[in-house]
Amino acid sequence: MKTQYINLSVNKNNFVRYKNIKSICLYGNEKELGNFFISICIPTFKRTNLLKEALDSALNQKTDVPYCILVLDNENTGIENENYKLIKKYNSPKIFYYQNSENIGMAGNWNRCAELIQTKYFVYLHDDDLLKDMFIQTVFDIISKNNKISCLITAIEHLNYPGSNNEIIEKKGLKKIKAMFFEKLRPKYIRMRTLIPNLFLDNMYGPPTCGMLFNRYDFLNSGGFDADYYPVLDWFFLIFFSQKYSILKYRKKISIYRWQENESLKPETQKAFKQSHKTVRAYLYKKSFVCRILIKIFQKDFIKKDYNKQKSFLFAFFDKLYRYLYSN
Repeated sequence: MKTQYINLSVNKNNFVRYKNIKSICLYGNEKELGNFFISICIPTFKRTNLLKEALDSALNQKTDVPYCILVLDNENTGIENENYKLIKKYNSPKIFYYQNSENIGMAGNWNRCAELIQTKYFVYLHDDDLLKDMFIQTVFDIISKNNKISCLITAIEHLNYPGSNNEIIEKKGLKKIKAMFFEKLRPKYIRMRTLIPNLFLDNMYGPPTCGMLFNRYDFLNSGGFDADYYPVLDWFFLIFFSQKYSILKYRKKISIYRWQENESLKPETQKAFKQSHKTVRAYLYKKSFVCRILIKIFQKDFIKKDYNKQKSFLFAFFDKLYRYLYSN
């Protein structure tokens, strides 16, 4: 199958797709949304038990920074659903709860969050992920010193990784000592300017809905996530965003990504992921002279990578180097 070329230097206005669908505020006074410095946005759909854990982590922040939590529910039953019942139990002035009048899909829900909040900065938190209790204070300290940042990516811990017995992944013994040694050598912050690591890594930026912070003005101007690029809409968007705006990655793990038996683990989705690697390579081949040379040098290795086969020593070196520099 011929790889479709997609120009990842441009993005369309994805907010207009759902402009006629309303989001109704059912809890909290929406006139007060502008009284905060940062908003935590939790897009959700029919996962009340996990939503509670996400909310608990968002509320239990050790900080004096004024922040609010916007929960945007993609389920509208016309009656009081389980999520709404949960929200009312908290009785918290920090929480604002909205329901969409129609289900606008995952990308639509992510984009609508940015439209609803009124703070300069907002953080995505998926309803099955968690924030550590120093999260808000940490990102506040960083953006206070770097106010030109358009996006701040924080390192994440992994919970429920396949085969991990439902625990946070932690290295032990010599692996832990080795990891600590090399971690000391890595820079605390890294600017996500270059596109080259996208040749070797599967989304060098990470999941946007696990503690990724955006400048709202820049995000709205960017056009938002494009649902047509599912299931890699986050990766494609961040490739585009990194070419227009400033992205900074902070090494400390202050958010937690929970693995679930969801769409991303299905065979058809995995197949789409493989195709997306070819799409990214096709774009970078035209975009960058350096990427063009690397693709020619490692042409056979990239094919092996698509099928999880043994790569050459030199390719493995570049792969490990970029993982060391850019991954968690």
